[in-house]
This record gives sequence, C-alpha cells and structure tokens, in this order.
Amino acid sequence: AKTATTYSTLSSLHGVTDIIRAEKIVHESSNFYAAPSLICLSNYDMSQNEIGTLWSDNRDFTVKDYEILERTVHPMSNLQYISSAHIHALLVKTVLLVDVAKAPKKGKVVKYSSGDDIDTRVKSLLHSMAKAEAFTSKSYNHDHLSNNVQGALWKIKLLLCQTICILSAGRSSIKEDTVPPNDSLTTRETRCVELLQLANEKSKEATDAWKLIISEYESDDIIHIFELICVILAKSLVPVYNTIQTTAKLFALFNWGKRKRNTKAAVGALAEAALSLRALIEEMNRTVLEALPSSKDDDLYQKDVHELKKGVIDLLSSTLPQSLPYLDSSDEGEQILDQVVGYRASHRHELRHRLEPYFLEMLDELDTFNVAD
Repeated sequence: AKTATTYSTLSSLHGVTDIIRAEKIVHESSNFYAAPSLICLSNYDMSQNEIGTLWSDNRDFTVKDYEILERTVHPMSNLQYISSAHIHALLVKTVLLVDVAKAPKKGKVVKYSSGDDIDTRVKSLLHSMAKAEAFTSKSYNHDHLSNNVQGALWKIKLLLCQTICILSAGRSSIKEDTVPPNDSLTTRETRCVELLQLANEKSKEATDAWKLIISEYESDDIIHIFELICVILAKSLVPVYNTIQTTAKLFALFNWGKRKRNTKAAVGALAEAALSLRALIEEMNRTVLEALPSSKDDDLYQKDVHELKKGVIDLLSSTLPQSLPYLDSSDEGEQILDQVVGYRASHRHELRHRLEPYFLEMLDELDTFNVAD
C-alpha cells in the first residue's frame, strides 16, 4: 500500500520539500488506479477485522463492463498497518496546516472564516486526531512495559498536534466548530503551555518505562530488545521528533524562536518537552546501541564472537553431541562454525550502523532547543 514512508527518513523530515511531499501524498490518495492509501484508512472507525474487508485488488478485471474475475480481498491482520495509517495521516496534515497558518499582526491573531484553507485543514487534522486517540486508547491500554513506552510517545504526538491546532487556528478538539469567543494570542499561548507541559511529563514516563524494560530483560533475550527499539524508532520516535520540528517551525512563524526560551513561556515549554524527548533517545542510545560493536576490530565484536561460539558449542553438545568431533577435527567443520558465528556477530555490528545515524541526528537536532536567551 502507498504510505508516507519518506517521513521515516531523517533527510526528509523537515525542510522546504515537506509541503510538496505532503500535497503529493494527499493528491495520490484518491487515485483509484494507484495502490490503496493508508491515509484513507485512518478515516474509518472500526475494528481491525472490519478494516480488513475494505481493501481489495483494484486492477481492472472487466471486459465491456462485465467482471471476469472475482476481486481478491487483502485482509489486514497486523495492527502495525492501522497504526501506520494514523501516523501518516497526522504527519501529513500537520504539515498542511502549518503551511497555511498566518503570523499574528500587531500582536493579534489573524481571523479566518468557515471554508477558508486553515478552517478546512484544522478540521481535517482534528478529525484524524480523534480517530488516532480512539485507536491508541484501545491498542495501548493493557499493562505491558513496551506499550507504556509507545503509548506515552503516542500521547506526546497527539499533544503536539493539539498545540499546532491551537496556535494556528485557536481550536484543539473536533467538538469545537468555531474559534472560542475569548480567542487571543495570550489565550493560545496559555493553552499551548499546558499541553507542552503534559508532553514533557509523558516523555519522562516513557524514559522511566524504558529503564524498567532494560532492568528486567534477561541476557538471553537481547534479540527482543533489538526488535523493540527498531519498532519504537520507526513507529514512535521519528514521528514525534518530526512533529516537534513542525511545531518549532510554527513557533518561528509567530516569532517565538528557540532563543526566547527564558522569556516566552510557550517556547520554554516546547524546549523542555524537546529536551525530555532527547533524554529518552539518549537513554536508548546508551543502553542499547552503545552496547553494540562499532566495527569488527572493536573489543565488543571479539567478545560477541567468543560468546556466540561458546553458545553454539554448548547448544550442540546438549542437542547434537555427535557433531562435536566433526567440528573439532575437521577444517571444514571449524570453517562452518566460524561462518555461522561471524554472520551472527555481524548482525549486531550492522544493526548499530543502521540505527545509530538516526539517533545521533535526533540528539543533535533536539540539542538545539537547549539555548539561552
């Protein structure tokens, strides 16, 4: 299915191409002859099983208006597809809303009417936020540590989206059909500060949950930790990081730059939220990635090779003891063993090389919020 996968690469998370890419994704989402768009999926409020019945092969199987083959249904049994749909919808719609936001004039917010671009786009984003919130409340409400981390990050993303809606249009809920009567730049800032403070708290909750995960995992369950950090990076960290960057872009439009951290309450609140997220990313980088070998000459790599080789031999001695003499006496057996261990050790080395650039880039960018007036 067609997705906003480009938003999951750091090189395209922010910059002048954001709006071009977002508009292209929206335009293509209604193309019947293209792959089904996951953004459209985010508009439906139904169970996972019901969603699966919506999608079918959209190739033309007709001859003179007669259908010659039965359409194939593609069931969506994986929760990740639905989660991705909501993520992509929020990423695209925040970019579209910020693109039409207007800077205040002489300290007053710019008024708008029903049907204006900013009105239709904020309604669309608020609608997606309501659907995403309903989805996350069902998906991350059971007591599991990994869900605590991902649920907290989901909440941060929704709070940031609310902040964008309030600052750009004065509205934070789909139930608000019009701008509140007391709408002003001051009231908008006050509401933004409250939401960003909640986002800051959620970042700390996610960090505590991650520390608990690391403290409880068994040494032989390290693969699960690697899988988990890959999922959290793609499904949670990168989208939240991107939304913080989009929020900062909107703040800059309102002349609330990062250097006003100590003089503007909203800027300070956004900085605290960004730095709390950075603390979580730094903790993940320290506890997992820095524990992986950076090269094949690294002492950690040699240690992995030694431990893995010992583990393989111990496993074979307990399950296939007849194979041990072959490994000890045969050059070919020793070569096969070294290859297996080498592939396994290289996996950890390659994993660090693939993930580390994302973490380092996010750490560097979020550190720019740590500035004085």
